[in-house]
Amino acid sequence: MVSVSLRRAGGSKVLDGTSLTPNHTDFVPKDANGKRWNTWFADYHFDQVWKYINKLDGTFTDNFFWKPAVNGDWNRDGTSDSQNDSTVGQWWRNGMITHANQIKTRMPGKLVTGNAGRSGQPEANNTGFDKQLHGGVLERYIGETWSAENQGWKTMMDRYRKVMALLANPRLLIFNMKGNPTDYKTFRYGFASALMDDAYFDFSNGTGGPLYKPGVVWFDEYDRAGTADTKWLGTAVDAPPTSPWKDGVYRRRFKNGMALVNPRGNGNRTVTIEPGYKRFLGKQARGSQQREPATSITLQDRDGILLVKN
Repeated sequence: MVSVSLRRAGGSKVLDGTSLTPNHTDFVPKDANGKRWNTWFADYHFDQVWKYINKLDGTFTDNFFWKPAVNGDWNRDGTSDSQNDSTVGQWWRNGMITHANQIKTRMPGKLVTGNAGRSGQPEANNTGFDKQLHGGVLERYIGETWSAENQGWKTMMDRYRKVMALLANPRLLIFNMKGNPTDYKTFRYGFASALMDDAYFDFSNGTGGPLYKPGVVWFDEYDRAGTADTKWLGTAVDAPPTSPWKDGVYRRRFKNGMALVNPRGNGNRTVTIEPGYKRFLGKQARGSQQREPATSITLQDRDGILLVKN
């Protein structure tokens, strides 16, 4: 395989963090077998791993971004190219598309997913990316200094919907947040936010290590404190809301329940809902999980709640 490391104008290799950055554009020369990095890498993983796993449903590609994360000599002409240049962005996307298409060629019928959270950025140019992935992850949209939610709840949700619209069926998107597993209020806020559209939800334990502590953190809302399965909400009755339901609070109803979320910056809100819903008695945040019928719901700023339909 020919050298594929991205280089600076002077010829030194470019690091993204502590890792070498490969140049997966079509400017990289082909090897003796007529392959560039963007096709060779997909073939390598198929030949070394994927073809031996019969039950493999698909693949995940990290950094499936709409533009490069670093500057470098992407077209190999001896000068450095800006990651923010629109032409460079298209070179990058073309290379990612070629890579994804090679995976589909080697693994027909399998799911192709990736880390696609940056494609939701307001300025993101996703030309060519439409329906390239079957799913992806919105990595730590809540919980980091660089999280989408820091720009405002609406901006986060706009980014969420923008990525969802890019995906091909079955649109297996994961909404990921990082947090303290005993901060039930922030968890409810993140979970209820994810339920305002059709992504799956994932919580990363942010209390251990530089990134997060591995392992599954379980919350009462997942299975109504062990009294139901994880599908207890049922199918959505309402379409994903794009405007507040009442007093700045968003809601989405499901066959067996309801999710309410009070966005960051909206202040404390008390809203009245129609009869037929109740809180459930859990084991964790009992102050927000009472069994009485719920008609008046008070939510703190940056909070959410799930209710059970009678």
